[in-house]
Amino acid sequence: SEIKDTTETVVFESANFNGPSVRLTSRALGMRTESSGRFEKGLDAEITERAVQRACELVELLGAGEVVSGVADVYKNKRETTCLPLEAERINSLIGVENDAGRMKDILRSLGFEVEGDMIRVPSFRADVECGADIAEEIIRISGYDTIVPTPFRGSVRTGRFAPRQAYRHRLNDLLCTLGLSECYTFSFIPSAYYDKIGLAAGDPLRRSLAIRNPLGEDTAIMRIVILPSLLESLARNENFGAEEAALYETAAVYIPGDGGNLPAEPLQTAIALYGGDFYRMKGIVEAVLEDAQIDAAFAACRDNPTWHPGRCATVTAPDGGQLAVFGQLHPKIAENYGFDREVYAATLYTEEIYARADFTKKFTPLPRYPAAVRDLAFVCDEEREAGEFMTVIREAGGELTGEITLFDVYRGAQLPEGKKSLAFTVAFRAPDRTLTDTEAEEAKHRIIAAVESRLGAALRN
Repeated sequence: SEIKDTTETVVFESANFNGPSVRLTSRALGMRTESSGRFEKGLDAEITERAVQRACELVELLGAGEVVSGVADVYKNKRETTCLPLEAERINSLIGVENDAGRMKDILRSLGFEVEGDMIRVPSFRADVECGADIAEEIIRISGYDTIVPTPFRGSVRTGRFAPRQAYRHRLNDLLCTLGLSECYTFSFIPSAYYDKIGLAAGDPLRRSLAIRNPLGEDTAIMRIVILPSLLESLARNENFGAEEAALYETAAVYIPGDGGNLPAEPLQTAIALYGGDFYRMKGIVEAVLEDAQIDAAFAACRDNPTWHPGRCATVTAPDGGQLAVFGQLHPKIAENYGFDREVYAATLYTEEIYARADFTKKFTPLPRYPAAVRDLAFVCDEEREAGEFMTVIREAGGELTGEITLFDVYRGAQLPEGKKSLAFTVAFRAPDRTLTDTEAEEAKHRIIAAVESRLGAALRN
């Protein structure tokens, strides 16, 4: 490795090194040199022999020694020379500029390419040229990008649109924002402690969640099967920051484990939570969603759900029995778990079930041309009876003549026996093609009274 005054024989070496290997080694050792900077970018391996021959030539020209014959060449995985066809028409179609084949050949030769007929031999130092598109790039690079004339795209263009399920999600988002709610995004990974905070029992089916094999921590241990706990965390944060009122919602997929190792189902679910409102605001939001989907749903009281206040919670079911939503006031203990010192109202909408039953067909109903025959009916019933039960029976018994039904009074007092209440309804009877007679209205009223007495055990209040 060193030449002395007594040196008589010198061996010249010219080498080329693997670029990726040089880069990795340089980074690992923390050493950056001019040599590593050159080799890691990739140099032409074919130049090594020419370089050593030039060095030997300079030795002779300077009279520094005598060059002897003999070269040892070790070149594993020798790179084959790339040969490509010159396709003038295709190149012009790619770059959008009309150049003749002769002009293209002149440009390529000036760049060091060998052109014989319609074949191009790529020089070894241009390892980046591998296909016809690369040749086109070389042509336009030299002929000038400013020669490209802008042209419109050829072919037909189709207007993009959302899939029906995606479109409904956007429609629902627009509706909830219109109703004064703010959209929220939370993580799908949650800790199992979230289920404790909403009061789920140890054996509750909602606790059957997918566990993450490599969670980042206990706070991201499982995939949520219900969105409400995450949304309540966000709502509680808003109260901690001093917001006088807040109304949030989130629509996202939940993850229901599959059986037998199958992938989980990922139905959409919508959670809503607010404070600064009341039960009827939440009920109005749920009704607006169902009205938009044109679903004639039934509301029923729910008293056995640990998350909700036992006297201020309702479930919503479709005519076919499918559950569409549950909403109401949070149980005071659950609200306390999140640090709330006020009433909090929430809802869980089973968005996938609503979408499956939705009908977005526009329907026109003309204004009624004939007056309605209105009757007020008050029934004495057990305290546990719900107004929704009466409205269902009234509509079924009244038949096609039954129009709007309105609950206008609920009475509890000394004039009624203990454990009883009075529900008073206004029922409008109307025919689309004629004015009803008093006889027809009375017949419909008596059918309703008989049905309510026999099916609900209620009595007409005197």
